Amino acid sequence: MQTWATQVRKGLIELWILGHLSQGQSYGYQLRELLFEGGGQKVPGATVCRVLARFQREGWITVHDGYSPLGPRRRYCRLSPKGARRLLQMKRHWQAMARATRKSLKTNG
Repeated sequence: MQTWATQVRKGLIELWILGHLSQGQSYGYQLRELLFEGGGQKVPGATVCRVLARFQREGWITVHDGYSPLGPRRRYCRLSPKGARRLLQMKRHWQAMARATRKSLKTNG
């Protein structure tokens, strides 16, 4: 069961991160905390950093340095128009998969 759950989580991290960024700018550690608070998913910081770096290379996010009142400067990420289009594609795919899954899990009584 653990292997299956891990693979599902790995597949959804991108959708989760893009979804959070569609609500406003954020930075890696904050995204990691939001993923944990939102669904109890512990995601290693290195994983979030790798995903954000790839998103930046793909042009799905823009990144800028910003002030932090609590310590070192932060690298804030914001969804780009290209990233918003990618998120829409992913949401549509996820919704279709969720419908098919719900249908396959229905029982007859």
